[in-house]
Amino acid sequence: MMRRFSAIVIRVNEHASLCAQWGTVLGSLATLAALAVAYEAFSVQNTQLKEQIAAQTNASAEERERFQRQLDVQRKHLDQFVRAFQNQQSATFYTQVNTTTRFLQDHPSLYDYFKKRPDSKLSAKEHSDRVKARFDKASAEEQALVLIGVEALADFMDTAYAQRETLRPDTGEWNTWWNYFVDCFDENPILREMFDANPDEYAVAEMLKPENREQQYVGDAHRRKAKVSQAAGRSVSALR
Repeated sequence: MMRRFSAIVIRVNEHASLCAQWGTVLGSLATLAALAVAYEAFSVQNTQLKEQIAAQTNASAEERERFQRQLDVQRKHLDQFVRAFQNQQSATFYTQVNTTTRFLQDHPSLYDYFKKRPDSKLSAKEHSDRVKARFDKASAEEQALVLIGVEALADFMDTAYAQRETLRPDTGEWNTWWNYFVDCFDENPILREMFDANPDEYAVAEMLKPENREQQYVGDAHRRKAKVSQAAGRSVSALR
């Protein structure tokens, strides 16, 4: 079901990109034949307009102008739908990550398992080593709580990765989430162990490997420099 949903979303975004170019394309068409060819892709999505363009063969210049205005309205409506959908997806991501936030609010003593503190002077490797040592010595109850929280985080990361194409690419929003996921992966040895133990359940696990991270960015906004990713990759390799 998730793959089917992702495929639908990708088609919507591709269609939105196509529609965004219609104003320029239609303005440059010199003949009705060229208009028919260029409109073919969009007509698949709108059978009513497809019938209308077929009638343009014998239409006057005034009728063709009116038709183009109608097409512009259709394009604006689709643009509004896509933007609303993308905004809804942004809100959904924050709602999902709040599961981890609420978990840590209920169990603040477990914060270090999930992320370095902002004022920490430790490297990702040093922090990970310290967390792993604490987990190995922790009580069965603490270990169980950590595993519950880590599984919720892993589920969110995997779901978000499958839906990454639903976010607005021009803002670099997905890239900020991806940077966060990389940090969680590098700093949380329990998360890495869960991914290693269940590679067939989490598609994002393979993508978080240092050699695959750079390819997961969308656009340039908020993209981390390659040398940062490589450094993180060396840290993760040392942790294994």
